[in-house]
Amino acid sequence: MFATGTSEPVPEWLPKASGEAGVEAEGTPRHPLHHLLLDRKCVMEWEEPHDSTLYCLQTDGNHLLATGSSYYGVVRLWDRRQRACLHAFPLTSTPLSSPVYCLRFTTRHLYAALSYNLRVLDFQNP
Repeated sequence: MFATGTSEPVPEWLPKASGEAGVEAEGTPRHPLHHLLLDRKCVMEWEEPHDSTLYCLQTDGNHLLATGSSYYGVVRLWDRRQRACLHAFPLTSTPLSSPVYCLRFTTRHLYAALSYNLRVLDFQNP
């Protein structure tokens, strides 16, 4: 779903791509989760700032990870190489608390299903 190698402008909060296809600049495999499943060792933890249960997750197949939490209608974007959240997208303008049931993202859009509506964020034309 994540477009790499295209001529599309990339939002400034996205990390820059590095390395060649399949191998990082340091020579490590691109998908350390494969090793996690085989070795059964935790290689990295990311803590949700509000200690909310995560309802959904999507990765771009590279370094980006998006999570939707059970409270506050917030989608967080993470870089798997860092512990801190890159960006949080609050999807509700009211104090209503809704889980983010499902999400999808590209370099242009973020789509999220909440309990009472569907939100679309346009990164090219905010």
